Amino acid sequence: MPFTVENSGNRSRNQASGADFADRPNLVPGFSNNPTKGISKGCTFGTTSVPAGARLGTPELWFDPCAFVPQELGTFGNLGRNTVIGPGLSTVDAVVNKHFRLGEDRELQFRSEFFNFFNHVNLAPPNATTRRIFPTNGTLIAGPGVITQTTTPSRQIQFGLKYIF
Repeated sequence: MPFTVENSGNRSRNQASGADFADRPNLVPGFSNNPTKGISKGCTFGTTSVPAGARLGTPELWFDPCAFVPQELGTFGNLGRNTVIGPGLSTVDAVVNKHFRLGEDRELQFRSEFFNFFNHVNLAPPNATTRRIFPTNGTLIAGPGVITQTTTPSRQIQFGLKYIF
């Protein structure tokens, strides 16, 4: 699921407010507009820093905030909308059932259903707080690109027994 990296303040000074006030930052030349693979080159903005060599694409650092810089005050950033791709979704469901004949017109059915059979963790995209990375003063927020939720539950198993007559 794609999402947009934004500033957490209105650096363009376009006087927008509410949910639509955030501007997009500038993309650093040479960086991908979807910096979710590999390792970070490291950067420091104000008192917050991202260490060089930090692995990207993890719940602790989904995207590299060092790929972006705050745009000049009074201007719009050059980063496109929905350029960063969030975590994928993968789940396998399975059913196993057995029918037992109890005569000509009666049957007993045992059924077991498995949801998220392989118990794969499906991460949610970073929330609005951690994808808004630069406030109006141009520093980096603490914990950019952190993922704190999943989109699907863990493995679920249910059993059923049905008598058909």
